[in-house]
Amino acid sequence: MVQADHMLVLDIDFLLDVCFAARAPSTAAADWPLQPDRVFSALAASWGARGELLEERRALLWLERLAPPEICAVSDASQRTSVTVFVPPSDAAAANIEILPERRRRQPRRFPAVVLPRQPGAPHLRLIWAAAPDPEVLAQLNGLAGVTSYLGHSSSLVRCHFHTEPDTHVLPRREPARAAPYPGRLAELEALHRRHLAGDANARPLPALSLATPEPEPATHGPFGEHWIVFEYISGERPDLRGAAEVGRVLRAALMSAWDGPIPEWLSGHQPDGTPSAHPHLAFAPMANVGFPYSSGDWFGAAIVLPRTLEDAWRKPATQTAFRQQQQLAVALNRLDAHSRAEGEPAGSAGNTVRLTLGRLGCVTLSRLEAPERSEIASLRPKRYARAARRWTTVTPIALDRHPKGPDPREAAAAIIGESCQRAGFPAPDAVVVHKHAAAVGAASAWPASGAPRWSGWARPGSLAGRPLIHATLRFGQTVRGPLLLGAGRFLGLGLCLPSDDDGAS
Repeated sequence: MVQADHMLVLDIDFLLDVCFAARAPSTAAADWPLQPDRVFSALAASWGARGELLEERRALLWLERLAPPEICAVSDASQRTSVTVFVPPSDAAAANIEILPERRRRQPRRFPAVVLPRQPGAPHLRLIWAAAPDPEVLAQLNGLAGVTSYLGHSSSLVRCHFHTEPDTHVLPRREPARAAPYPGRLAELEALHRRHLAGDANARPLPALSLATPEPEPATHGPFGEHWIVFEYISGERPDLRGAAEVGRVLRAALMSAWDGPIPEWLSGHQPDGTPSAHPHLAFAPMANVGFPYSSGDWFGAAIVLPRTLEDAWRKPATQTAFRQQQQLAVALNRLDAHSRAEGEPAGSAGNTVRLTLGRLGCVTLSRLEAPERSEIASLRPKRYARAARRWTTVTPIALDRHPKGPDPREAAAAIIGESCQRAGFPAPDAVVVHKHAAAVGAASAWPASGAPRWSGWARPGSLAGRPLIHATLRFGQTVRGPLLLGAGRFLGLGLCLPSDDDGAS
């Protein structure tokens, strides 16, 4: 859903509560809701009728470069039965006898229509773009909208108005566009109009037949890969999301114990001499019910996140080293079951289960998913975290690299998070808003309230135990592609971020 602080809205009212428009010339099906390209063509026609002013043309060029808008429409629109009627053609030559009324030919025509219910205070149709025009562009677009008198057939009288206000009247029907303007669309319409004026009867500006979108903005990638190895919760004591880092630590230890041969640096996170690795290495992420409108925050499983460099090398294993690394990881994953079972406990199915002992957090049994992207549980799909977006919000709090100092601790914490982004290979964010509570629905607070039980605090193993935790919402000036894990605990599941440019329910 388009964010309320970053939108351009076009409200369209059908004054007679009826829309006359055919989906195509050869069909009797009504076109509802009207597609953005048809609306754009009407605005372009208004621009031509007003004298093709340069400022208005610039506004249309700006509009055609935007990504397709979201379409919102009234529900319960009913298609009116379309009967065939016979009408005379309107283009008979002046010297032709058929210009006489009694000698005119008759041709079959249909006028498909949709009857639109009226909702008090709400338009019949709304288009919402994820864009913020400057005041001059908005004024030019509104000038065109104000003189656009109909959409579809000339009897479909409309009132149109552009604005940037939040969607206060929510229309129940929402859907993506099927046909929208695109860069170069205005030039196409101009060329068709010139051909029509020159006598080409076939050069009529019909709506686009397919959806064309601008070239996507290049996205900055971070160090983590997108194809996660996901384990789903099966049984046992379900960990609280606050134990994410402890689950990551135990899962990494189990994987290392199942490894055959010397443990590579990309798995252990350490160089042979024991010093921390200077290169991206394996990370672990919690999979939880967060970021949806009614999320509960329940922990559904855990994921192994490969470094992007390793994932790229394994995608086309051109070397023996890459192929051998893939095989070693596959063997270790299959051995996890045997290494994590208690003595005398039966083996799991096909070596795809793992039993983790989490100390005071209890024991839990997980099962490895073969195709997590097709999971019926949306919270287990890695691509929720691998989208491209400009706005991100934390699911688990960020463990700061150092204690914030100065007169304003929040400002200092925001600066530390900005530095963490740059160290991870991302651009510095334009804005960072920090808080105890998460913006993502269902995510637990960074620290418990006074008097809260001990289990409500975040379990942080090893060197993470003393680090301050904070939730944050970050806004970048350019598109950033996830996964986005930030801070000192990013390899164990802290600082996991979710794109917030949409509702995350993909």
